[in-house]
Amino acid sequence: MPALVRGDRLGGTLFALLSGGGDPEPAPSSPTSSAPSTPVDTPSAPPSPSGPSTINVDGLGLTGRSCEDALAVAAQAGLENVTCAPGNPAPSEDQIGQVYEVVPLGNVKPTDSVTLTSYAEQSPLDAPAAPTIQSNGQTVTSVTARSSVQVMWSSYSCPAGLTPSEYRFTVSGGTFANGQTTSSFSLNQRPATVTVGDSGALSVTYTVTCAGESGDRTSPVSSEAAATIQPAQSPQPSQPGNGGSNGGGNGNGSGNGSGSDD
Repeated sequence: MPALVRGDRLGGTLFALLSGGGDPEPAPSSPTSSAPSTPVDTPSAPPSPSGPSTINVDGLGLTGRSCEDALAVAAQAGLENVTCAPGNPAPSEDQIGQVYEVVPLGNVKPTDSVTLTSYAEQSPLDAPAAPTIQSNGQTVTSVTARSSVQVMWSSYSCPAGLTPSEYRFTVSGGTFANGQTTSSFSLNQRPATVTVGDSGALSVTYTVTCAGESGDRTSPVSSEAAATIQPAQSPQPSQPGNGGSNGGGNGNGSGNGSGSDD
């Protein structure tokens, strides 16, 4: 009987071992190896291109451009503080608004102040004073047909940079010494001689040409000088002449003659 019990116990033990009963021993754990940490490079933003340290203003060609164009060229070159303002009156109409002065010149920093000056509108030209029609040095308002009279005028002041170069006259009701109704004179050719026409009215106007290096400008037309043309005096007919002559003559003659015949 005891032998049977021991056999049953042994059989149970073998069964338990073979069937996995009981708590199994944990499997030995293998050591975990961690990969070494590698620093990650974060890409940095590319450096922004830096502008030039100085800019040669002379090489930009700003003179002769309009303010708008000059400012655009300056900004494109990197200049940050550029202004443009009108200055002197333009010598000619086609130069209005053009840059004629740049300050400073040479190399400047992008933040330096640069001033551009452009031509302003032209100074207006005033109409010259009216001429006068003279006879024997006196101003007249009535002239005789086919007579000669003189035209006198005052000196004219042109704007700065211009000088009077020509006084150009136009006459109606007469002609100048050149036989034409227009003629030009300098100031030292005063007065100008005009031959009066046959009838109507004599009138004279003129303009002044102001000359300069950049071109000529012409003034407005002056006011008119006028005189009424009076007919010339007709020559008086000659009076018939009276003449008489008296003449008389007396002649006495006598003669005596005698003869004898011997």
